Amino acid sequence: MEKILGKQVGSGGTSNVYEWGDTEVIKIYKPHIEDNVIDNEMHIGQLLNRFLLNIPKYMGSIDYYGKRALIYERICGKIMAEPLLAGIYETELAYKFAQMHYDIHNKSLDELPSQYDFLKRRILELKSILGNKAAPLINLLDNIPSDNKLCHGDYQPLNIIGEDNKYIVIDWNGACSGNPILDVAWSYMTLNSPIIKLLLGAFVSEIFANFAKDYLSYYCNLSGITQEHILMCLPIVASRRLYDNIMCDNDNSRQEREWLFRLIEKT
Repeated sequence: MEKILGKQVGSGGTSNVYEWGDTEVIKIYKPHIEDNVIDNEMHIGQLLNRFLLNIPKYMGSIDYYGKRALIYERICGKIMAEPLLAGIYETELAYKFAQMHYDIHNKSLDELPSQYDFLKRRILELKSILGNKAAPLINLLDNIPSDNKLCHGDYQPLNIIGEDNKYIVIDWNGACSGNPILDVAWSYMTLNSPIIKLLLGAFVSEIFANFAKDYLSYYCNLSGITQEHILMCLPIVASRRLYDNIMCDNDNSRQEREWLFRLIEKT
């Protein structure tokens, strides 16, 4: 029996996700997303399927109105961000978030795309916008020790689903092999974005900021990495975020750019 598109269960800057049959979801990309981006995510999904990771399995792809759509195992439950979005926060949630991220980083996967190559490419692609900041950013990136740890690429509580405190991390399309401090810096930056205040108000924004502060503290205690080493990476991940915003130009992304430029200025 042919499967039909079910209700929408997720949305982002690059795609919308819908139920697909009883046990799967389908990721349908927005028109501006190029085929090589989809091919890269498919390649990452195939690689991750080879390892014993507690993540949604990549199931394959189909042609959907002339564009490839990707199919994944469906994960049921509520997003970890749900209490935060409701203005409820207990520090145990930040500890769980940090512990899960630390556990991810304890795995090494050389076959995944290089985090260093990806970030350097983003900086070079923004060279005309970054101006005299491009060279210091690359120098900062060059001075971060190379590593081959599994990094999620967009680890945040919106990308974690679970029930009864048993969580699974989803959206691994940005997975790479690299240094965990850059992965943590991205998460910390994302949790402090001014877009949260713009969309959800000052109270929820403060909840997210407290969650981010505790997450960073817990992660550093678990890993032995200093907060200073992670915070010094913010200009690098801000340049990556700036690239994403320019590629997905809308009112929200434009509101965030001034803040990103201020982070980059700290290089």
